[in-house]
Amino acid sequence: MIKDTKAPDFGNVFVATAAVILPLAAFAPLAIAWAAAIPALWIALIYFRSGRYPWAGRAWLIPAAFAALIAYGALTTIWSITPDRSQDIAIRLVPIILGGWLLVGAAAQLDARARQRTATALVIGSGVTLILIAVEIATGGLIKSLLLGKGFDARESLYHLNRAASVVAVLIWPLWLTLVRRLGIAAAAGAAVLVAIILLGLDPDTPLFVLFAGSVFLAFAYFAPQCARLLLIAGLVAAAAGIPVYPEILPAIDSTLVTLNLSDFTLQHRFAIWDFTAAKTMEHPLLGWGLGASRAIPGADGIATQLGGRAEVLPLHPHNALLQLWLELGLPGILLTIIAFVVILIRIPRYIAGRKELAMSLTVIFSVTLIAELSYGLWQSWWLAFLWVLAALTIAIADGRSERQET
Repeated sequence: MIKDTKAPDFGNVFVATAAVILPLAAFAPLAIAWAAAIPALWIALIYFRSGRYPWAGRAWLIPAAFAALIAYGALTTIWSITPDRSQDIAIRLVPIILGGWLLVGAAAQLDARARQRTATALVIGSGVTLILIAVEIATGGLIKSLLLGKGFDARESLYHLNRAASVVAVLIWPLWLTLVRRLGIAAAAGAAVLVAIILLGLDPDTPLFVLFAGSVFLAFAYFAPQCARLLLIAGLVAAAAGIPVYPEILPAIDSTLVTLNLSDFTLQHRFAIWDFTAAKTMEHPLLGWGLGASRAIPGADGIATQLGGRAEVLPLHPHNALLQLWLELGLPGILLTIIAFVVILIRIPRYIAGRKELAMSLTVIFSVTLIAELSYGLWQSWWLAFLWVLAALTIAIADGRSERQET
């Protein structure tokens, strides 16, 4: 091993990652997993060459909670209704967690120059990507058609930009912080408005809702950061604790929204999915059905009759992270997740300095939580990889306190 007495320099890792994350989200979203894997391997190589160890001085509670979650997920293979799938997911989660742990730990060690370069790379990557998305909207998917070799006359739907919309709705906040620092609040607000206009041109409603809600939460977190942290914790605990009564309260909420003309087919379908999933969760509330078992739950292919027979009651996954956790992993899974979430929120001021920086970081967590509760399957590799990259970039761009103990 070649030993280097200097501290490891991870600057180039994060500059490259910040530059490519949004373009990948727009045109090759499933490749986001590589945007985490390659930097993690790069970081491991830097550690190796410097003769240092990534675990030196690291706190144990958060990684221990994630490790326990993986271990319990693997244990559910014993009673899972899809044991092969449970085993495959548990194995796949190991490198994702390890890689993410490397990314976050390295991000906390960046010096001021590396942080500035990373922020610049994110601005450039964001600008290029937003221009490309605007072109896609204006031309009906021409760029995707060209990439697929279909020529200038072919037209694609904008469905391929759904994941990009979610990524943009979250990464806007590190971008906002960078613009506030360099150009002022007016430029940052203008960028947020521009992103909102672009998201209006895409199909999914969730990212636009998340952007609006995030804007409100950002202001709240800026003026009352302690209250914002408590609100996040209380909201998560309340959402989890309310799962047993979802079948009683969801129909009433749905009916109210329909009466107020605030509902649509997608939201009604979500309610139908959550109603069915909550009922199934309470059939095996202690141990769960098994890691990744959502798509095989008995009756999942049934039709939601209240929607006119047009949709299944559980297509692939519950579109709700807390529901999926309790459904598949039972009480141990959801409790371990809440522990990790609470510990992160309690410790975040140790690594993020400044009122704007803390507000931005809390808004990122808020936005991710909203998307996780409304959209993607929890174990999708691209989504988990993006969450780790997002956490690392948030730490890298915010004023971290690198001299303190890492997460």
